[in-house]
Amino acid sequence: MDERILKIDGWMSYGELNWLYESALQVPDGCLIVEIGAWKGRSTAVLYTAAGDSKTVVTVDTWMGQPDLRTTTHHEVMEINIFSVFMDNMVDLGIKPKWYKKGDQGAQYLRMESVDAASMFEKDSISMLFIDGDHTRVGEDIDAWYGKVKAGGIICGHDWHWACVYEAVKKRFVVDKIVDTIWIRMKSQERD
Repeated sequence: MDERILKIDGWMSYGELNWLYESALQVPDGCLIVEIGAWKGRSTAVLYTAAGDSKTVVTVDTWMGQPDLRTTTHHEVMEINIFSVFMDNMVDLGIKPKWYKKGDQGAQYLRMESVDAASMFEKDSISMLFIDGDHTRVGEDIDAWYGKVKAGGIICGHDWHWACVYEAVKKRFVVDKIVDTIWIRMKSQERD
């Protein structure tokens, strides 16, 4: 993992970033990785660098912060353009993300609500889904995206320790593994 990524402002630990990087490396070439929630791009940079040009990574975010956190944790969204910071961080790493176009490979993004973006992807088209957007809407994200993940694919997310995340995930399936605060579910071959 490129150590410059650690300089990007964000909440993921080195262990979590390393797990995300190693997992993205295991996704076969030509496959699709989707990330819900990017903020300034700490986790996105890990996914983009692991995937290179041989896989497609699409990050989905409004870059407006979580509404209930705009006066606290995400207060910067009221003062600066977080999307511009995200793009600058990517360019500083030599990554030039472009607007998502089905069939294109490499680093891409969709600046929109997660649930709306889900309609742009086909069933069983995603090999790895990482959810770290609006924590109060994790259940909606899972519901919107679950069918888009291939059997044998990875569904994972950040901040397992948040009560709203834990409750939303537990209502929908059994988690296979926890790495720091990343929850992981391997979608079964039997199409659960």
